[in-house]
Amino acid sequence: MKKTIIIISMLIGILAIGLTVKTILIPKVVVSSALIQEEDLSKKNFLNDKKAVLYLSTTADQDLDGSGLSYAVFIDKNGESSALQMSGLELGMMTVTDDSLFLEEKNKVRMIGKEYKEFPMKKDQYTGSMTGYMKEKDLLFSIHNTGINQKNGGYDSNIYFGNETSFQTSNIPHYIVTSGLSDDRIHILTSDVEASTYELKEVTFTDAKDDIKIEDVATLNLDEKTLDPLSPLLVDNEYIYFVGTTYVNDQKEETSFMRIHKQTHKQEAFPLEDYKNLENPAASIPYNVRNSAYLYNDHVYYIDGLGDVYAFNTKTSTLEKAFSLGNNPSQDGVRYNDETYFKDNSLFVLRYDPNKDEKYYLEQYSLDTGSVTDTMEIKGLHHILSNVRNKSIYSYDLKLLQ
Repeated sequence: MKKTIIIISMLIGILAIGLTVKTILIPKVVVSSALIQEEDLSKKNFLNDKKAVLYLSTTADQDLDGSGLSYAVFIDKNGESSALQMSGLELGMMTVTDDSLFLEEKNKVRMIGKEYKEFPMKKDQYTGSMTGYMKEKDLLFSIHNTGINQKNGGYDSNIYFGNETSFQTSNIPHYIVTSGLSDDRIHILTSDVEASTYELKEVTFTDAKDDIKIEDVATLNLDEKTLDPLSPLLVDNEYIYFVGTTYVNDQKEETSFMRIHKQTHKQEAFPLEDYKNLENPAASIPYNVRNSAYLYNDHVYYIDGLGDVYAFNTKTSTLEKAFSLGNNPSQDGVRYNDETYFKDNSLFVLRYDPNKDEKYYLEQYSLDTGSVTDTMEIKGLHHILSNVRNKSIYSYDLKLLQ
């Protein structure tokens, strides 16, 4: 795991300082009547009939020549798909507010809704980390895994924040392995690769226009084990929760629900499923680590890559398998842009079936009963993806708009 982080960090660092292309030509790799024109985004009713949006992008290494690209695929209430083509951003994400969609790409952010706004970034980014919205502050933000700082050898995670008026840039000098958001602060779990330490920190916005404050919360007690987070950080009044797998000498130890008391910093681990005997243990990794867990009705829900949904009761500290996806989810770890997203009392799952004419469909599961409450065929998504030429794109986020 250490080697992987170091290699990724070096690649991102090289990208951050080495790409000075003055003219970037993005090839028209999709030839489709489903492409959205940018002028359509300025229409006040653009989102009115949209049910969901899927974010797909090339990886950072495909952008070495400046030709990386991404798509925001909008799915309307009838299941029809249309795509906005943008510049690439591996692991790019989106955020939904009461009346708009916040959308990021390599060199700018967009606000789509009652009014359309876009703001350029001070420098290009190549790997996303987190987006979010603080309603009380009316503040949108986007964090990027920027890479090794060439001046001091440390690590940079640039944060871009603002609203429809303006955006500013600041820096979180840490490598972030997972993160989460509460009402007024960003929670991050950082990693020091050399020291094999993991620290919880809180990021808040100060009264200064372009400044942030970073506070230490706790150091994880892992006894020099390495950690692979499998969920975002979730926060209630007492605890911070997440799911993760620990390793000893690169050998998998166990996957657990973990919680840290916010005041005492007491740390507890509740063993999850034993995935060691799987033919392909990687198949248990969630479809999307950043959308794999959710806090609802005094339970932390977590969906793994095998389609099993677990529920951790925050009051009784008990853990159980709540339900599983229907229609025999894949057990081999092969993914076809499958995605998950929790909203209100539901789990939404974007699924792929090679036997269907349209291939993709969206399922909605009730967290209260585990039953399917709605299924919608997605028309045109397979056609859009099939028309991508000379690039490989992957899904990185799914959001439900209504």
